[in-house]
Amino acid sequence: MTLSDIQWDWELITTWVKTVATLIGIAVAGYQSYKLGIKGIQSRLALKRDIEVLKMLPPTDPGHALVKAHVDRLIQRLYKPPSPPLQIRLAFLKPKKWKDLASGGLVFLKPKKWEDLASGGLVFLGFSVWTAYLDRHGFSWWSLLTGIFALSGLSVVFEAYGLSPDSREKSKAAE
Repeated sequence: MTLSDIQWDWELITTWVKTVATLIGIAVAGYQSYKLGIKGIQSRLALKRDIEVLKMLPPTDPGHALVKAHVDRLIQRLYKPPSPPLQIRLAFLKPKKWKDLASGGLVFLKPKKWEDLASGGLVFLGFSVWTAYLDRHGFSWWSLLTGIFALSGLSVVFEAYGLSPDSREKSKAAE
């Protein structure tokens, strides 16, 4: 018996693939919303709780310094200033000398979050290819769903570079 002898149920296979891809898209969207909302709220609640513990400890207690250092790190992480706008970051990446430019010194913008760049790129690439595959013989309504997931992957890539409108507004507020 070879693979060509097997009767494949292609409708069932495509249904399973669509279901798995939809669940992956929902998981990515859920993770992004968790990072933006719930995680920040939980961190601030933990900070409030740690500050209350710090107030109860006498300054001579050895645990006071430990809790104080933890609270300081948490405050630094939660309230760090936003990164500068894209134009300012690009200005610092320009070559300093003409010989650098003549030797092919290209300017590359580095992402702030490599994991967002990788995950967003993979989601964008995967769902874009799938959308093109669905539309290879004409329009398919399923391509709307996969296209939306592809665009959400692209938005994650923009967020990794700080190119989203939210990150630009945050940097303008800091000026």
